[in-house]
Amino acid sequence: MNSLRDLLKRSLGPLSLTLGVLFLTLSPPAFARPVQIIHTNDLHSYFERGDTEHTGGYAAVKGVIESIRARAAAQGIETLLVDAGDFSEGTAFFLADAGRESWRALDAMGYDAVTLGNHDWLIGSPQMDAIVASVRPRTPLLAANVDLWNRVPNLDRHLHPFVETVRGGIRIAILGLSTDERLYSWRTQDGRITPPLEAARALIPELRLRNDHVIVLSHLGYERDRKLARRVPGIDLIIGGHSHTPLKAPVYRADVPIVQANPHGETVGDLLVDLEPGKALKILSYQLVPVLRDGPRDAAMETFVTRVREQLEKRFSKEWLYEIIGHSQVPVERPLTGPTAWGQLAADSLREAAQADLAVDVGEFYGTEQPEGPVTRETLMQFYPRVFDINNSSGWTVWSIQVPGWLLRTALNTALREGQFLITSGVTYRVGTDEEGRPRARSVRVNGKKLDDLRDYTVAVSEGIGRGSLEISALLRLLFEPRDTGVPMWTALEARIRSQGGVIGNRAPASLP
Repeated sequence: MNSLRDLLKRSLGPLSLTLGVLFLTLSPPAFARPVQIIHTNDLHSYFERGDTEHTGGYAAVKGVIESIRARAAAQGIETLLVDAGDFSEGTAFFLADAGRESWRALDAMGYDAVTLGNHDWLIGSPQMDAIVASVRPRTPLLAANVDLWNRVPNLDRHLHPFVETVRGGIRIAILGLSTDERLYSWRTQDGRITPPLEAARALIPELRLRNDHVIVLSHLGYERDRKLARRVPGIDLIIGGHSHTPLKAPVYRADVPIVQANPHGETVGDLLVDLEPGKALKILSYQLVPVLRDGPRDAAMETFVTRVREQLEKRFSKEWLYEIIGHSQVPVERPLTGPTAWGQLAADSLREAAQADLAVDVGEFYGTEQPEGPVTRETLMQFYPRVFDINNSSGWTVWSIQVPGWLLRTALNTALREGQFLITSGVTYRVGTDEEGRPRARSVRVNGKKLDDLRDYTVAVSEGIGRGSLEISALLRLLFEPRDTGVPMWTALEARIRSQGGVIGNRAPASLP
């Protein structure tokens, strides 16, 4: 306003200035405008289906999106379609055309903005740069807390801290934030991921000067979104991802609504808001729309997914992908919060391949849940879909690290206190409590023998833990002596399934009552 007054004063004189200011004062007030916001998160290249056979799949996700758009258009309401990250690595389909198809899917969906998540960074910034150079995505990619160096010019050119747009005459800024967790951020070799709250504090005041509302597209996780809302003023709405925490209703912190849909295309967020300059964003309605495979489907996306399946078959061959290597009498279930037959299979496979004393893994590395029945190599790829090198057709390898007994005990206790379930083989313990009532591992035994705090144990781990220990710091390299066995995880799983005659049933948990 001051700059406009100065312009009037210089060009029109005192009398005209008075008339001009009066005109601005008497201008009709802005009215609230409804805007339809459609959001997804953590799609992880679940192209054909979600966590169950009857849900998800990109054709069904796009079908729900288009039905919401059509409803809004019939009411004269403009839409905004966004994704909160982790759209790429996560299933075998990510390996189709060396990762490019997952990025092409963004344009096919028609997103107005997408933030980058930790699994998008997992292949490393050089490979991301090559993919972006090839695909040349039209979709705005956001990450305000990522500083890139000039060695990745294509990614740097396509990556933005925010995007500004207009819907219903209302100016909207969308700021993207990517997780800075050290377990993943080391993969940004040609740059660095900075603390997200600092980036938000630096940019949001500037965005508020130019826009009526500021939306944060966050891949920080639900708990950190709550912290973001409390500690950074000027945010009107947080659309989240990363923690896989579906919110059936908006959660408010410091008067800021936080929303998040189900991962893997299980639901689509349907958020109708009223936007008015100078006033808080008002939510008119909100729901998570289930994505059902027998619901609305988008024909063009159906064709796209079929082509991706053909690319996958071309890279690995149908004979290799679909060969039956055994049978499972139980569903393929991720060991996220407790033991499963397949989680135990993975831990036993790690220990056997590395010829280690014990094995430890974490549930967040596992992929698609699948029904019982024939087990193919694609089953194994979908169960453990992790890759660092998109040109490597074998996935993560099995690693070993050296861990002193006292540190192993500490790790078990830390996991118990934080509610983190560890997948283990070769180690058992009972869960008790310490003097402060916190859970604690007791009677810890390795292969039936009491844990020796002073002994070094060979622990089998996935490449995610082993290579992470190697790359994150020199101290971890010296402490754990990480070593790559060279055995692909999928090969280790296949060998175990063949040797034990399939997957028979549930195994006893590592922690005993």
